[in-house]
Amino acid sequence: MASWPKHNPTQAKKLLSQSGYCQGTQLEVPLTFRSNVPADKLLALTWQAQVQRDLADCMVLKLDGVESTTVYRQLGEGAFKAVILDWLGSYPDPEAYLNPLLSCSDAEGHVCRDGEAAISGSFWSAPGLQKALQQSDSLRGTPRMEVLNTIEELTVNGAAYIPVWLESPRSWSQRSLNPPEYDRSGFLRLAQLHRVSHKQEDD
Repeated sequence: MASWPKHNPTQAKKLLSQSGYCQGTQLEVPLTFRSNVPADKLLALTWQAQVQRDLADCMVLKLDGVESTTVYRQLGEGAFKAVILDWLGSYPDPEAYLNPLLSCSDAEGHVCRDGEAAISGSFWSAPGLQKALQQSDSLRGTPRMEVLNTIEELTVNGAAYIPVWLESPRSWSQRSLNPPEYDRSGFLRLAQLHRVSHKQEDD
């Protein structure tokens, strides 16, 4: 199974048509982007143009640019139907990525009323999700991977978050320094940078 599904306008039209759209009835999808983040604006405009090109008779993307501090302040208020955000864990462990997006201290069915999922603006949960998150912290090795896979499956089926791209960090340095290294969270290991000897530099 592919991690990233291919763009398929024909299938999209089929699904939209089955839901009562197309042939004069458009699905209006609101999308908020952070207006002061160039990558967000570019992605939003690209999506809008792509939808107009491939699905104009079925769907329209309504864009709304909002300054990032306002977005962050209003996420937990449920102000946005859909919003483009980026995310980076604070340390290299699945817990650092999952808990701030998915954990919920007060869930009712698939609705999170209090917790990180509410603060992040998705307000989504699933039966068994919080228990799995807590279990993952106390397990290691294969048992932990099995629980993490369960969390992933619940999240995919819930579709509260749609991954768009994975950014690979890049850096450049002078030849007098050793090649930069990154930790598993994508942070540059500054403590590992040092000057190389002239002999190594010549090599």
